[in-house]
Amino acid sequence: MTIAFTPTRGTTVIHNRVATYRQSPFQAAVLVPGALRTVFQPIVRFGPNGWTVQALECLTRGPKGSAFEDAMTLFSSARQFGLSAELDHACVTTALETVVETDIRYPLYINVDAETLITDPDFPTFLAAMAAGCEVPWNQITLEITEHARGLDIDRLAGSVRALHQMGMRVAFDDFGASAIDEAALNACHPDIVKIEGPLLNAARNSSTARALLARVVTLAGRGGATIVAEGLERPSDLIVAAQLGIELLQGNLLCPPLDPDIARCADDRIEFRS
Repeated sequence: MTIAFTPTRGTTVIHNRVATYRQSPFQAAVLVPGALRTVFQPIVRFGPNGWTVQALECLTRGPKGSAFEDAMTLFSSARQFGLSAELDHACVTTALETVVETDIRYPLYINVDAETLITDPDFPTFLAAMAAGCEVPWNQITLEITEHARGLDIDRLAGSVRALHQMGMRVAFDDFGASAIDEAALNACHPDIVKIEGPLLNAARNSSTARALLARVVTLAGRGGATIVAEGLERPSDLIVAAQLGIELLQGNLLCPPLDPDIARCADDRIEFRS
């Protein structure tokens, strides 16, 4: 059996999953109450009144001072130990509890690994229950699917996305790129939002070939009516490229790095250029 978190910090519920008898170092360090923390990075739009925050992406960090503090290490270790779904449950709980505790009012993007959606059919119900328990409106949450292009079963992923849409949930694809798998997943799943991967945008700064490829990806992503977000903005030239392609929603350290919860409450006041 494995353990996932409930809306009340420090309590647990049991899910019908098989786990090893001996607890892994990852479970002992990470999958315990209070181990994780959430920071929030704004997704912004430039309009007649300047920069405005449209939503906050919930980003998880591991226990401070541990081997799992870095986000990349945290999630790659979860996959290594076969605990991605358990980590996704814990991340959702930590994010929503943090939102409630700090009275954050912005719409939220919450990440989930594509494999979790495929292998854990109860995840949407869990997310809905967490949102209700924390009194976070369902229509304020966009579920952002990571690792959609990892060679998973696209038909099963599409079925999960359809189920989420039927529940009224908006779905985003993270790190959308130029691969054939990206295109196949897009055509099968019809996400509401597509976030163009940062390296593709960054490469278009100085390369006409990369810019042409980026333009093709943007056209492809928007073909089904999806809203497009340019993420990973690092330099002012990234803004120019995004503007030339008509991308209005932007995210990256250029505008605002991830914010601690108490600061994220007033995220509109934190948007500025960082060259």
